[in-house]
Amino acid sequence: MKMKKSQLKHISYLLFLLIVAGDLWSLFTPWQSYEYWFKPLIMIWVLVYFAWQSKGIRHVIKQPLFFAFVFSWGGDVALLFQQKNELFFLLGLGSFLIAQISYVVAFTFSVRGHAKAGFIKRQPWWVLLIIMYGGLLYALLFENLDSTLKIAVFIYAASLVVMGLAALNRRGCVPASSFWFVMCGGVLFILSDSVIAINKFLLPFEGANILIMSTYILAQYLIMQGGLRQVLQANR
Repeated sequence: MKMKKSQLKHISYLLFLLIVAGDLWSLFTPWQSYEYWFKPLIMIWVLVYFAWQSKGIRHVIKQPLFFAFVFSWGGDVALLFQQKNELFFLLGLGSFLIAQISYVVAFTFSVRGHAKAGFIKRQPWWVLLIIMYGGLLYALLFENLDSTLKIAVFIYAASLVVMGLAALNRRGCVPASSFWFVMCGGVLFILSDSVIAINKFLLPFEGANILIMSTYILAQYLIMQGGLRQVLQANR
């Protein structure tokens, strides 16, 4: 007897919870090498689930979201080895930069051709607010970065700011649930990367890893669900 789609969804969510639990558990135990197994599975699940749920539906945001998920996976894998060589940190940063650009493209395509102007055009003062946050964080980190990282971190911080603005710009142009899932995911993504930067370059603190991973996982899940809701809504 074939399983119903709803049953498969429940099983897939159970698998996701096991992957997340395994990854977070590895951060609390002496066996942190288990993270090498669990962490790469997070974005694989996100990508496969999105592809499965949106199968057969053509939508302009699907391809850039796929790219974002794939390069996020690449960033996850690279950062697993950053303690062995600093180049892996730069490689991870580069992978996530491409992921952020892909998210910006997807979010921009979300509002393309919509009769209503994007939220940023209607409320431009939000641009200043988000840029101020990115600028303040970068200023705090600046003295602790070498010349290469000054450039790399600036470029990545700028991509995060643009991603946040692109996510906010969807308000009023996409289904409300899609907007809020993506917006909350974008905020959590910025929070996660901010904690990474603070912990690595400014003020290392206990519990940083669990905060980084929990906010990151939730961010990627919410963005995926927000994108999926827009794709499915357009197919109705």
